[in-house]
Amino acid sequence: MALQFGAGGNRLTASPTLSVPFSFGCWFNLTGSTDLQIMHIGSTSATTASVRMEVQMSQATKSVKVVSGSTTAAATSTGASSGVWGHALCVVNGVSDIRVYLNGAGKATGGPGSTITPTSVLIPYWSSNGGTVKVAECAVWSGALSDDDAASLAAGFSPSLVRPELLAFYTPGVRDVFDARGASITTTGSLTVIDHCRIRHPWRPRVFFSSPPANVTRSATNALLLTQYSALTELSLSASNAMAISQSTYPPERTATAENTLALAQIQQYNNNAQSDLALTQSAILPEVVRSVEQSIRFRQLVRARCGNIASGRYRR
Repeated sequence: MALQFGAGGNRLTASPTLSVPFSFGCWFNLTGSTDLQIMHIGSTSATTASVRMEVQMSQATKSVKVVSGSTTAAATSTGASSGVWGHALCVVNGVSDIRVYLNGAGKATGGPGSTITPTSVLIPYWSSNGGTVKVAECAVWSGALSDDDAASLAAGFSPSLVRPELLAFYTPGVRDVFDARGASITTTGSLTVIDHCRIRHPWRPRVFFSSPPANVTRSATNALLLTQYSALTELSLSASNAMAISQSTYPPERTATAENTLALAQIQQYNNNAQSDLALTQSAILPEVVRSVEQSIRFRQLVRARCGNIASGRYRR
């Protein structure tokens, strides 16, 4: 949500570490016919050594101008639309090089020649403002932004996506007042949360983890294991068990070990060993005869005896 400040001295104050060059900008939405300040960098109690952006709502063009001290340094060649969100950016590259943009265009350049000391950031102004100010995506960079950077911000890209290495202060104005860079922000008076302007914020992937068993403590290591393995609830989740589950599939009544897995693969319906193989290849066993050495000798003796009887004529006809 964006932030709305009523007329008076309602404001936000922060003190990030800054020096020249620097840039600052925000989205704004104004109505009425009174010139209104939208951002101020410098002193918290005076206009000296400070620079601010204000929208000339009293003028027909409603241009955005940069004021350093009490001197107007530059004003955009294009104007804002009443009641419509617009983006303003000021680049302070030195006392003689101050640039201001409105919606990434209407660039104007000037320089008052006075010293600027960027000690504090005030939104919208250090003193009483003449009307209601709506702002969002207020940011300060510790360096001079380019024309392309101004165009990117005006296109709706979040300040966190534009020269993030230079970002010194950033309060989106979404749901709460905070600085994304960690600086403390002080609220003076009151403000109202309103609908936000359309901004392209960074995409952040969402990671989901399955619920762990009741006896497993949720941790980074366990979360990683749960995403890699389907652990059985009756097993204690550990690196050893996870490896065993991934390496073998075993009956539930057997202990999953490397030795049992090897035995299951080698032993099938009968005990297949070298002795059994040798016996099967050396003999063919008939179901009605048991062959042995004694039976073979007895058979040969009977044949010899019968042949002898025939030779002696005992079986003559």
